[in-house]
Amino acid sequence: WGFNRPERTLTLTFAPLPPGPGGVAPAAVPPVTLRLGTDANRNVFARVGDEPGASVYAVEPEIVNELMLAPNDWRDRHVLTLPAGATIAALKLTDLATKQVLIDSTPDAAGKPTVAARDPDALAKFIEQLRNVRAQRFLPGGVTEKFIAAGAEREWRFQLDLTIAPPGGAQATTRTLLFSERLGGTEQLAGGRELDAIFQVEQPILDSLTRLTARDPGPPPPA
Repeated sequence: WGFNRPERTLTLTFAPLPPGPGGVAPAAVPPVTLRLGTDANRNVFARVGDEPGASVYAVEPEIVNELMLAPNDWRDRHVLTLPAGATIAALKLTDLATKQVLIDSTPDAAGKPTVAARDPDALAKFIEQLRNVRAQRFLPGGVTEKFIAAGAEREWRFQLDLTIAPPGGAQATTRTLLFSERLGGTEQLAGGRELDAIFQVEQPILDSLTRLTARDPGPPPPA
């Protein structure tokens, strides 16, 4: 069955159960060990516990692919999360290739941009999305000036500087995110120096950034 050298071994530890009637705490649930093994035909089987009579189950092979082995796959994907009541006091987006400041805005109390932008709707969505930035996936290694992506060595294209005002009038903090060019329909990388990590952004932020940074084609030619 493949359990002498299992493909995966998981130890599941359960949270304590709430007290029952009269405040009596129930007995703790002991940890459970789950093993996934394969046979010569690469079928996948599961076995719970070490008891001699433990049952063996045929399971879908996709479970092995879902249990990734790279540590970065298990990392907390919340890159930037603003606490309740915190606001983005200032936002500056710079094109590092041309040194041009694309956006320099101080949102109002409702999070709406206070300066005109080429795409005000995209900027308002972008500000809202920055309250909870998640990584779609992390890349190995930390932040460097140059990195390999889509088969080529690349440099960061955009820099986003955020000033975050905590609730209660506490001192504001700053966060900086670096962005690559858009590498495909669903791929754009970002780097956080505070996290020392490079990650792929999720689709909504990618789409908003594209609308804010894409080259303006100018007016159409005359008929």
